[in-house]
Amino acid sequence: MSDNKAQVSAVGTGKETVLLDLEAALERTMGDKEFLQELFQEFMQNAPTDIETIQSLISAKDADGVRRLAHRIKGSAANLSFLKVSAIALLLENAGRDNNLAISEGLLKELDAAIQETKTHISSLI
Repeated sequence: MSDNKAQVSAVGTGKETVLLDLEAALERTMGDKEFLQELFQEFMQNAPTDIETIQSLISAKDADGVRRLAHRIKGSAANLSFLKVSAIALLLENAGRDNNLAISEGLLKELDAAIQETKTHISSLI
């Protein structure tokens, strides 16, 4: 495995999943580390507000709102190769789509933890 990939346990599966694929992220920015760092910082700056908003949507029992915001987070995370964040956001999106807010609270906590884990790891890579 490349030095640019970090492995962590997948959410609730016991399997290994890639936290971040830096090589893929650098490919998307044509090797521009400075631009990639700006994109990473923007995602991380928006994350606390996104987490708070999803919490509010869950409290308001707005499953479609949860679905839409989780979908946006999933896409942004995937574009940055935040693979674990993207995978959890997909689960949260599906929970919203299925109107299953009962599991959304736990998924939101996992999403927040994955974002923090990714943020910590990024600082050691770039």
